[in-house]
Amino acid sequence: MTARSNTSWPADKSIADHLGDGSETALETVGDSYDLDNANLRAQGHEAALQRSFSPLAALGLGFSITNSWNGYLSNFGQNLIYGGPQVVVFGLLVATAVQWTITLGLSEVASAFPSAGGQYHFTFILAPTKHKRFAAFVVGWMTLLGWWVITCSGVSLCAVSVAGLIGFWHDSFEAARWQIYLIYVASIFLTGTFPKKKSESAFTTSD
Repeated sequence: MTARSNTSWPADKSIADHLGDGSETALETVGDSYDLDNANLRAQGHEAALQRSFSPLAALGLGFSITNSWNGYLSNFGQNLIYGGPQVVVFGLLVATAVQWTITLGLSEVASAFPSAGGQYHFTFILAPTKHKRFAAFVVGWMTLLGWWVITCSGVSLCAVSVAGLIGFWHDSFEAARWQIYLIYVASIFLTGTFPKKKSESAFTTSD
């Protein structure tokens, strides 16, 4: 976690321009990577507020819990097995793991240097050339949003198929049709999108 300090970072300056005002001296005087990350935070106008105590294993466990990778892979496991066979299921997972590992290494390095709730679009705005940073950040932001939509649809689809499978497990005569799975899909979206919203609104309601 970081806390905002008094030093501001002009939005119209790139990281190279900002470090050119003397902040590179601070980066050269630090020792380990922890101090380097803190120096980068100060260059952006932030100060570290909490001690970073995650070990590599703990960070891996937290990331695995957040992304829920195996549930996401399970959502299209049947299609891969039917249309591609066991080879695609096994080697496709290995290839995807290598690609995602490479992407994760890059994102983790950037996120460590520039912690931001905005994520990729903010990283793009910081690192892209000044001439193209606004357009590049706009495109990356929309790509990220579309990616979250696809992931959400995939997770809800898995939920609908799982519910239909549980019903068929308890009732042997039940065989879910496509329209029934679609209704379960819509019901899952309605339930997950409605009740948490009402709860969050009531949490911020103040009485007169």
